[in-house]
Amino acid sequence: MQSHEGRVGMKVCVTGAGGYIGSWLVKNLLQRGYTVNATLRNPKNEAKTGPLLSLPGAAERLKIFQADLCEEGAFDSAVEGCEGVFHVASPMDFSKLSEDDYVQPALKGVLNVLKSCSRAKSVRRVVHTSSTAAACPLNEEGELISGSTLDESRWTPVDFMRRKQDPFNFYYLSKTLAEKAAIEYGLNSGEMEVVTIGPGYVAGPGITSTFPVTCGEILRPITGSSEPLKLNESFLGSIPLVHIDDVCEAHIFLMEQPNVQGALMKMIIVFLCQLLLRNFWIWGFLISMLLKTFLIRLSNWPNLVDY
Repeated sequence: MQSHEGRVGMKVCVTGAGGYIGSWLVKNLLQRGYTVNATLRNPKNEAKTGPLLSLPGAAERLKIFQADLCEEGAFDSAVEGCEGVFHVASPMDFSKLSEDDYVQPALKGVLNVLKSCSRAKSVRRVVHTSSTAAACPLNEEGELISGSTLDESRWTPVDFMRRKQDPFNFYYLSKTLAEKAAIEYGLNSGEMEVVTIGPGYVAGPGITSTFPVTCGEILRPITGSSEPLKLNESFLGSIPLVHIDDVCEAHIFLMEQPNVQGALMKMIIVFLCQLLLRNFWIWGFLISMLLKTFLIRLSNWPNLVDY
């Protein structure tokens, strides 16, 4: 990939640009001089396109494309001529009650995007946004594994997640299967690299017209029931929190580093940005705001992933 100094004018694609992470990532990329192709399921939705088109640099270096995760070839035009692709789009509608509403769009989506990238011939790296939901330290009975480490070898047990027909389980399942599919595709692809990254609960400022789901979940102990947080804590052993700026910094870091391969940096967000505090999550969130420049300093270490 191009160096930090050579990124001005580099064309990249961001899928799911109307979402919380996707829109803030577009903002950050434009600020750094990238040319961005952004995909939306419905570009006619002004609530989604308006915030993007109003960003500084958008008039000159942002183009919006229509693309549906489940439609093969839908991303061909969006990734054409791009050197890098950030695949952020993923189903996250917890009102859905069927496994297929989560797993099929996630699986079809990641494979459709990757196949489009292969056809484009210009794409050299894909950064796939996964989640800590794909790395739960659980055994097949759903019990937390004491002293387990979250790293690239840790995967959420698929069979356990399928036993309970629950939207949260379906979401965890979809993120796990989609990330595995992305890594497998990358290992079998000779022309481009695929690297995955797994943030936890993401919070901070945003440009979306709707309040981000994860921000709402974090505030639940104040605004209402904290049961969803407790459920996630039972899966992860903690409440992982990360600032949106760090998430975008990490994505761009992975795109710009010359020697990132496979899933070596899969859990960079877990190690560097999240404070996994079992009982003091609100203090962890406040502290993470104070430490949010850590990754920026870290990105000056050129040999971090050179192995």
